[in-house]
Amino acid sequence: MAPMIEEVLYRGYLVGALIDRVPGAVVAVISAVLFVTLHFEPANLVASLCLGLGAALGAVRTRSVLPGLLVHIASNGFGMWYATLG
Repeated sequence: MAPMIEEVLYRGYLVGALIDRVPGAVVAVISAVLFVTLHFEPANLVASLCLGLGAALGAVRTRSVLPGLLVHIASNGFGMWYATLG
């Protein structure tokens, strides 16, 4: 449920509000930086930034939260699977 809420907020609402006023690359960076602040853990900083940028660029390009939502769900699923290996 968390990926859906986050994607709607960061890529749906935020990107949707800025996309017609600010260049797409700037919108993606703003969205990704705000996403990282919510997920700020030093060990996962780069991964969170990459996920945030990828999802934001997908939202800018397609004007949909669906690509980011699918990647976000896959990323969380992979993280949960990886945590069980230890």
